[in-house]
Amino acid sequence: MSESPSLNPAILEMVSLGAAIAARCPSKTQEMLTRLTERVVSDNQLQEVVAASRQVVEETQSRANQVIDAVMAGEPLENCMQRMTHD
Repeated sequence: MSESPSLNPAILEMVSLGAAIAARCPSKTQEMLTRLTERVVSDNQLQEVVAASRQVVEETQSRANQVIDAVMAGEPLENCMQRMTHD
């Protein structure tokens, strides 16, 4: 792919920040926060990205915990996974 990205680099870095937070990668999170701060991205924008990313992490963890709890209660894993992907 030789084309230049059509998105503003700051937007791409905010997406990368969100992914780093969701993946729980401290080094990449710090790197992206540093880059975005150097680009003079506003604190409000950074807070929105962080809040959205944390919400993804919390929802994902909550679903995973529901599956674990159901399996531990004796429900077949297939049923748990199917329910999780259809919510």
